[in-house]
Amino acid sequence: MIFCELFDRLVAKLADNFTSTGTKPQRHGKYQLGSFLFHYGMRGSDTLRVAKELAIGLGSVFKYCRRVGRAFRELKVDFLVFPNAPRKEIISDYIEETSGFPACIRNADGSLIRFSEKPLEFDDISAIQTEVT
Repeated sequence: MIFCELFDRLVAKLADNFTSTGTKPQRHGKYQLGSFLFHYGMRGSDTLRVAKELAIGLGSVFKYCRRVGRAFRELKVDFLVFPNAPRKEIISDYIEETSGFPACIRNADGSLIRFSEKPLEFDDISAIQTEVT
């Protein structure tokens, strides 16, 4: 059960962020992370559905998602880094091999925005990025 092991490791990493500062104890981090994953992992499942499925209050869903999101932001410096040149090349090669997009190191998976076909032309991508920013 690789997923269970990864889930438990992630809960342990986030544990410091799930300590109560009030008079009532917080729900264990695994429930808060589970609520977060249910909400965002199902293409943004609506909050009411999450509350009903997990038998928790509607406000708890918002609170749990806020806490987990904050915990991820606090941990990002330890886990999220911009790729160096060799890593960029590996990522770019993989994306081109699997999707046909050349010279790309970022992409969307299309789960919320449907991609029916790739663009017809691949002119200078960096020029497009420069114009946007």
